[in-house]
Amino acid sequence: MRHLIKILAVVLTVLGFVLIRLYQEELFYDPFIRFYSLYYHDMQPPEVDLVKLIGNTSARYWLNSLLSIALIYVLFRKKSTLRFTFFFYGVAFLLLMIGFYLVYEQLSPELYMIFFYIRRFLIQPIFILLLIPAFYYQRIEHQKKD
Repeated sequence: MRHLIKILAVVLTVLGFVLIRLYQEELFYDPFIRFYSLYYHDMQPPEVDLVKLIGNTSARYWLNSLLSIALIYVLFRKKSTLRFTFFFYGVAFLLLMIGFYLVYEQLSPELYMIFFYIRRFLIQPIFILLLIPAFYYQRIEHQKKD
């Protein structure tokens, strides 16, 4: 029964990620979704409400982060892993948002791809793809020592 609940929690978390992605345009203000879906190399970036963009990008980051943290909690159930994950997501948020703002302020065709990737790390749950294998590896190494 406990194993079934764990599987259900993982499925619900992944479903949360999918729903955020499917309804991204309805849920979040981000004119760059359309910009980057077009041939943007020769285009001017869209006019944006920077406060609204940063607020919505932050909200999306933290929504994805909370789902990621929940998934890590379900999979590993260790307080130290959970503390590290919170710390990691907090530091990543600060660094990425500073980069997001600084690159946006200087945005030119040469910086479009840098802005794209900073934005991608903020709006997509990419870190979970790094953290889960790292924590599994750590668990395996710890079990080898015991």
